[in-house]
Amino acid sequence: MLLKIAVAVLFVLMAGFGVFWLMTQPSAIAAAELGPHTADLGNGRTMFLAGGCASCHATPKQDDRIRLGGGRPLTIAQRQLPHGVVAHLPITPLIVGTDDHHLADIFAMPDEFDGGPNGLGNVGVGSSRFDLPQLESVDMALSYWGRKAVAHTMVSFGFGKKGYVVFSVEIRRKQGEKFSEIGGFFRQYELSLVAATEEDCLRVRTNVRGEEGFLYRVAMPTEAARALFLSYVDLANQLVDAPRFYNTVTANCTTIVYRMVQAIVPGMPLDYRLLLSGYLPEYLQALGALPGGSPAQLRERARYTERAKAASAASFSACIRTHVHAQRPASSSATG
Repeated sequence: MLLKIAVAVLFVLMAGFGVFWLMTQPSAIAAAELGPHTADLGNGRTMFLAGGCASCHATPKQDDRIRLGGGRPLTIAQRQLPHGVVAHLPITPLIVGTDDHHLADIFAMPDEFDGGPNGLGNVGVGSSRFDLPQLESVDMALSYWGRKAVAHTMVSFGFGKKGYVVFSVEIRRKQGEKFSEIGGFFRQYELSLVAATEEDCLRVRTNVRGEEGFLYRVAMPTEAARALFLSYVDLANQLVDAPRFYNTVTANCTTIVYRMVQAIVPGMPLDYRLLLSGYLPEYLQALGALPGGSPAQLRERARYTERAKAASAASFSACIRTHVHAQRPASSSATG
């Protein structure tokens, strides 16, 4: 009964937020439609202060809040957004431009990681080629930080000997900035897509931040898996060309993935577990996308926290998959 009440309250809040969002959307007016106008500097100052322009565009801790500076610097990991180039050649499609992830966090890793595949020797942006016909698996990674109902959702694509590439929808964090779910409702953060290796993107959450990691093998037809990968590439390129705001409900790490999958596999139902992403495995299992046992059994096999902490960077992906069933993302059509 309590769960039904909580779900009802959640949907009422979502509906209210949707109405608020629609009512507060700015409308564009063509210059030709504007009448004669005389500049009013006093009114401009009022609008500047009311709009909070200085919160993003003034140098932090400066005395004069009217004088705009260079804005707040981004973290090292967010200065370069990932981008992809898909080439339809006689050989195979490819993507270039994956990004080393969370470099600021990697600085805090123990000394034995220095100089390794994700140590201080690799600070910067790299590029990789992934041949689409070699896509063998799609895994969903969930990272929890103390709340059972809320998790960060990431998707990892396996390319055999080439390894894995993880996509993670996040905020484009500025130096010293902390994430707030409330702030995410009011366009406080820019949306960012991170593309990285598993030993970087997943390991930083378990080994540095102390989060709990779970990895689930998703059953997807080959063509759907390839289309989802290309959707991530397309999203990355869109964000490079036209930045967007992160939103706690409408544009977060789970709802954006849902919309991409919905475009590929129409008919996926809306569900409260798309917002309470900690329960996402139960939602996917109900759709037949997570075969292999009860929710409790799947969760027990999926948990990789201790294995991640014991693994080296080179063996990370193999170690966290000790209990993940090896299977291709398609049944009969898994051909190149």
